[in-house]
Amino acid sequence: GLHGKGTRVFAVEGAQDKKHLVIKDCWDPSKTVSDHVIHRKLQDPARDSLLVLSPNGEWVFTGEEDPGDCSDIECARRLDGMYCYVGSRCWDDTKFLSGITIMKDHMYPSLGLFSDFPVPQSIASICASMISSQVLATVLGEFQGKVKLEERYRSRTSFTTCGVNILWLRTAREMFHGIIGAVVGHRNTYKCRKVLHRDVSDGNTIFLVETISAESAVPPRPDGAAKEWTPMRSGVASDWGSATDCLEPGGEVSLPRTGTLPFESNASMLNTKVKFYHDLESYFWLAYLITCNCAGPFNMRCDW
Repeated sequence: GLHGKGTRVFAVEGAQDKKHLVIKDCWDPSKTVSDHVIHRKLQDPARDSLLVLSPNGEWVFTGEEDPGDCSDIECARRLDGMYCYVGSRCWDDTKFLSGITIMKDHMYPSLGLFSDFPVPQSIASICASMISSQVLATVLGEFQGKVKLEERYRSRTSFTTCGVNILWLRTAREMFHGIIGAVVGHRNTYKCRKVLHRDVSDGNTIFLVETISAESAVPPRPDGAAKEWTPMRSGVASDWGSATDCLEPGGEVSLPRTGTLPFESNASMLNTKVKFYHDLESYFWLAYLITCNCAGPFNMRCDW
């Protein structure tokens, strides 16, 4: 809507390789708050203090991680290799870290043309290109004098990682497996890139799939599968447009809430200051909200 980024997401297929991509089109409030800005940091090995670039151009580890972290990583890898072959083909240990959506490309569409630099546009001009003049007059009339809507910068980013909303779970077991995968991605970005997601929600936690299809959303039961069979799609933390760079001044000190309902913590309910570790705590609230609001598998929601 007008208060958000007007985000639209499209699933497309490559004309030549037939591989599926996800395109995110949105109107950013500034040049610096954008998906591609954060994803360049997420895909930058130089931000990892344990990596250095060798003379032959390869990134190599210079030290050892905390033993507890190593155990968590080994466990995650075993689970991913056992349940989700897609993930093992997407991610690596240096540039494309596990549990994170992978950006392919980015551009600034401007008045029908491609531009190397963002061009600010007013809310009125943005709406005029999307809705009729009669509806536009009504909408702008409702907001006039009540709120001030800043100019926006149109941004379009493509991703090679495709996914379906975590609400398309088959069982509680798969749901928690997906949340674990997203937490692994959350851990990787904070430990290795010094970035906090800051916008945890069901829409921003997805199951990784190879293609966008009905079979990906509702995986068919294999022939001869046991009664307790369940798909175990790997979880991914997506939508990094509101993330915080902790290497910037005040990155961890100032962490305002994004307004997303599942981004919750005990501290925020008491109206106390949100700390950086509350970003991780919100995954527990996400699991709670899903279990309370799902009437059954595959996006069956309770009608309260």
